[in-house]
Amino acid sequence: MKKAIIVGLMLCFIAISCKTVETQEKKFSEITKTFSKKDVVNMNFVSGDCKIIKSESDNINVTVSYRIKDENSFEPQMNESDNSLTLTELFKVSTSGEIKWKISIPAGTKINFNSASGDFKLNDLSAEIVVNTASGDAVIENSGGNIKINTASGDIKLLNTDGNLKFSTASGDIVINNSKSSFKISTASGDIKASNVALTDKSSFNTASGDVGVGLTSSPDYDISINTASGDAILNYNGNPISGHFELTVGRNSGDIVAPFKLDNETETGNNHSKKVKKITIYKETPIIKISSASGDITVNK
Repeated sequence: MKKAIIVGLMLCFIAISCKTVETQEKKFSEITKTFSKKDVVNMNFVSGDCKIIKSESDNINVTVSYRIKDENSFEPQMNESDNSLTLTELFKVSTSGEIKWKISIPAGTKINFNSASGDFKLNDLSAEIVVNTASGDAVIENSGGNIKINTASGDIKLLNTDGNLKFSTASGDIVINNSKSSFKISTASGDIKASNVALTDKSSFNTASGDVGVGLTSSPDYDISINTASGDAILNYNGNPISGHFELTVGRNSGDIVAPFKLDNETETGNNHSKKVKKITIYKETPIIKISSASGDITVNK
């Protein structure tokens, strides 16, 4: 009898759980709209995640799916003019829930994305892109163009993307793989990992308290600056010829320099001669390669 009661209670629990899931599924709402081609798409979001892909036509297709605790408190807005489309998340009162945007955009359309906590993902699209988030992550794959990303505490990841890239984050990591670009990369307390990169102009990689690693696909023709305050700095030539003017700076009592060439001229600089600098020119005066670490090590690999 006791066993039968237990089985009965379990069946009731399963039935209630299934009913709850069914009720939750019914709370999802979805809106899909199509717009003609615009010069710019503006996105002003609060917490919604956004995924952007290349449109197969000249139209802009927008789908927003959302499940909000108080559905009447939220309204997705889509306002168009002759040259622009503006997408907005309007919250009438404070509430909780989940919002997902999926947008297909023709190549060449400028994208402005602003969000407090939503993630940004873009794939297979060449455009001028500006991304600003407070705590969301940004991922861009198989794309190109002038791309600028700023985030306070999110991570930035870039794969197979070329163009002019300018990224900054206060406390997130930045990962770049297989990209050809001019790079201006900075983070306050995160790591920078750039692998299989080729430079198309002068580039810089800077962090305050993280490690910086840059791996090249070819010998650079442009100046490189790699700087960290409390981490290690690594420049990897991956078997490509090493040439140029090197200036390598570490803390006098806290950092080491490891390189595949002889460094025999050392000078001291900074307050109380706190830094030691080693310079060498290999084959030619350019590019100028400056690498510094206040309390970490510097490594140049063949």
